[in-house]
Amino acid sequence: MPETVTADGAWRGSLRPQVTLPPQVRGAYLALLPSVVATWALAGFYLSLGPTVIAALSHSTDHLLGGLVIVALNGTGAVMALLTRAWSPERALYGGSTLLVTGGALAMTALAAQLTPLFVIGTVLAGAGFGPSFSGALRTLTGLGPQHAAPRSSPRSTWRPTSG
Repeated sequence: MPETVTADGAWRGSLRPQVTLPPQVRGAYLALLPSVVATWALAGFYLSLGPTVIAALSHSTDHLLGGLVIVALNGTGAVMALLTRAWSPERALYGGSTLLVTGGALAMTALAAQLTPLFVIGTVLAGAGFGPSFSGALRTLTGLGPQHAAPRSSPRSTWRPTSG
């Protein structure tokens, strides 16, 4: 079967990512960016080092403890996101961020003082803020976007089947 498309090199442009933000959400996005980054940085800390930290604090080699510290953060975050879904985005964002920072500070203080129970309490408290904080930021941003925005596409990124 002969080739039906002539090579013009236009495909190279489709490989270059194009990220844009609508003008009406740029300010809010930049204001919320530190909160979202801090939230996921804490989650990254716990996912990567949480099991090692709890093993060192508790002087235990039990891998279940490592899993439980991750559940303490993420499980609490998921439950709190559900429990606070009726909150306004602002209340969820500010209340969640307060819990997140307080819990994170408590966990880091417990880590420095080698206090395992306090570390777990701080982790649960940070998790209680994780869900509402991220949910509030996300709901704030989605509420600012155009209500019925259609996805944009360009001829370079559209696939159309051709008939033989």
